[in-house]
Amino acid sequence: MNERAKVYLVDDEPAVRNSLALMLGSFGFNVETFDSGRALLSVVGPESDGCVVADVCMPEMTGIELHHKMQERGLDLPVIYITGQGDVPMTIEAFETGAVDFIEKPVDDAQLCLSLEQAFERQVAERTERRARGTVSARASRLTGRELEVMDLIVTGFSNSQIAERLKISQRTVEHYRAAVMEKMGAGGLPDLVRMSIRIGRSNL
Repeated sequence: MNERAKVYLVDDEPAVRNSLALMLGSFGFNVETFDSGRALLSVVGPESDGCVVADVCMPEMTGIELHHKMQERGLDLPVIYITGQGDVPMTIEAFETGAVDFIEKPVDDAQLCLSLEQAFERQVAERTERRARGTVSARASRLTGRELEVMDLIVTGFSNSQIAERLKISQRTVEHYRAAVMEKMGAGGLPDLVRMSIRIGRSNL
């Protein structure tokens, strides 16, 4: 594990924090410990990388409440919950908040490390998708209103002649708009344009 893989460990019990930090450090994780959710929130921001491992049952702010606060602030750090008092409703609530995993104490070292690997993979995938979606959205913002109409009809499966009839314009004009759409969107072909449209939520497919 790369030393840059940051883990924010939040637990109000010093013994748990110390033992987990030691274990994770031995596996190559870069661990920073906190005794409360408030302490964590005081140091992380939207630019922070890493994964949060948080105890569910903590005074003042539970792990789930911490996760909600993170989401309210736009912090997209993945979260793994640990608990010594887990039950079915709590587990369901944890996963409904978007948790990567819910692990009961005493924590199994292998399970936690595997969950962390999955969390980092998910974080990379989600951030890559957001960047790609942002790129496509920026390109789409350059289209005129008519070009957007044409693009929507193209990805829905309409032919040039059908688009011309629907918009009451000539087929030659449709071809002009179609070429402009493909160029501005940087699409290599129809399948590429369809993928872009789906990515930014414009396709009804």
